Amino acid sequence: MRVLVVDGSSAVGVRLAARLREAGLEVVAQAARGDAAIELTAALRPDVVVIDPHLPDQSAAEVLPALRARAPAAVLMVHIDDPGHRHRAHCRALGADFFFDKSSEYDGLAAMLEVIGGLRPRS
Repeated sequence: MRVLVVDGSSAVGVRLAARLREAGLEVVAQAARGDAAIELTAALRPDVVVIDPHLPDQSAAEVLPALRARAPAAVLMVHIDDPGHRHRAHCRALGADFFFDKSSEYDGLAAMLEVIGGLRPRS
């Protein structure tokens, strides 16, 4: 499974990418900005994009529809910082498929992505 990691904090992005690689997933790229995420999604066509809703240049409201347009079959997973994330419904309406709480669900993320990847047909 090919994964693009997008996080406004390079430290969090590096840690997340490392955990996914340790679990045997292929992290094809990392981005810290929405514009880079959109370009990388179009160029690399990842199976999964794990995205922070708080990017320095664009909001999730701007980035999610652009990601969906460039990779319609990709799983878009928003990593939130609290389980009651107030923007969850809004992100889902904009194309997010799944959410995970980055404060407590890192250890199970790779397994979650494998299950999710098996549920979605690839184009």
